[in-house]
Amino acid sequence: MKKFITIVVLLLMCLNINPVKAQRVEEDGNNIGTYFQLGTYEDDPIIWRCISDDDENGMLLLSDKILCYKAYNAGTNVDDFLSQDMYGSDIWENTTIRAWLNAIENAGNIIWPGNNPPNTKVPLSPFMPYVDEDGFLSERNFSISELSVMKTVSQWQILGPKNAHLSTNGLKKCFQTNYYPFISRYGKYNVFSSGIRNFSHIEGAMYRLSDTMFLIDEAQIYKLWTNFGTVRAYPTQRAFDSVKNDKDYYEGFEEEYMLRTSNRSAQFIFGDDDYSSGICAYSYGVRPAFYLDTTKAEIISGSGSIEEPYIIDGQPQTNAEVYCNGERMQFDEEPVEESERLLVPVRAIFEELGAEVEWEEETQIITAKKEDTTVVMQIDNPEMGNSREVVTLEVPPRLVGERTMVPLRAVSEAFEAKVDYIENLNRVVVDQPKLPMDFGERLEIPMENWQRKDFESIFPDYEPF
Repeated sequence: MKKFITIVVLLLMCLNINPVKAQRVEEDGNNIGTYFQLGTYEDDPIIWRCISDDDENGMLLLSDKILCYKAYNAGTNVDDFLSQDMYGSDIWENTTIRAWLNAIENAGNIIWPGNNPPNTKVPLSPFMPYVDEDGFLSERNFSISELSVMKTVSQWQILGPKNAHLSTNGLKKCFQTNYYPFISRYGKYNVFSSGIRNFSHIEGAMYRLSDTMFLIDEAQIYKLWTNFGTVRAYPTQRAFDSVKNDKDYYEGFEEEYMLRTSNRSAQFIFGDDDYSSGICAYSYGVRPAFYLDTTKAEIISGSGSIEEPYIIDGQPQTNAEVYCNGERMQFDEEPVEESERLLVPVRAIFEELGAEVEWEEETQIITAKKEDTTVVMQIDNPEMGNSREVVTLEVPPRLVGERTMVPLRAVSEAFEAKVDYIENLNRVVVDQPKLPMDFGERLEIPMENWQRKDFESIFPDYEPF
């Protein structure tokens, strides 16, 4: 009998399967081209591809396929065919597509910019209104743990002529996007449409915006083209089925997808390296993108190939999170809220902002220095000096446990950092931007030389319309 019991125990031990410890996604520079599976859209799994892992915010994942077709920004006045309202706003910050991509709310609860929901179909556009659709980041598409692996980051946003005054990078002249005017043989102005390969240099008026989910821009699409030799994308079967029978559908429409840049009109991609623009209220393909938080992302299964993408997940967010310079800050003491202000450990935030910190135990005075700026604070004292003035804080520094906690927004702005609070995700983005990278030699044609003969010398293979 004992022998039988021993055999049974051994068999059970052999059959016992210990859970496999989840593998972390490593930021080792070898992820370009790797496929990941995270979340669903219209109940179909979303496959993402790593297209870059060396920019300011880390590993960039782009939806491998076009998931749907939506307007860049909803029009509001279909009665006036020539009105700007009908064609939609042309600044990413105020677009309905940005609001939808970053919304965790269900249909009916999304806050639309300017109270302008995407519920109007513009003539000549295969556009299905999406006002009755749940937000892209809603629980229908992503679990709480899946949301946690998405960074909330600040990026440079290219500005068009109407919004160049918002520029914060010292430039007021706008980036030349896809059209160069010239006089055709027919006597009228026509356009030359450039390809992605011409984006080797991105320069012009820009400012910073914080997003979790977004559309990529010219610099990011150029990296896609550089790394893979093509920017072509195909829709999911469900996405194609949603537009193929629309009366305004035309062949090739299914491969067009938007960038987040707008220069008077929406910019979109098609083919291997083609680039064009159209009315903001028209429909184009949507390929969402986000930056992966590799400190949270865990590989559940898969090999990283298109056939077996890494299935990834994370851990639910349990407290307010702070992102600074493209990375989620990890504190030894969790941030605390007091009077609607977030307090964080003093040394962690000051050092992340590049400041040296000194603590005087006897007086409980905190001094932080960076270049020409010195910030002085004291525990339970609402006054803060910052080399320029003394300001009164709504919440003074506190001792919480054994840690000195300081108000995040006040100390960040003292060092001229931008602070964004993303309310629906309970996240804070602290941003000290670097100037945009110089990607190469700029091609620019002086205004007085915008004639056909100049295009023949610069683009000798171009054929007129």
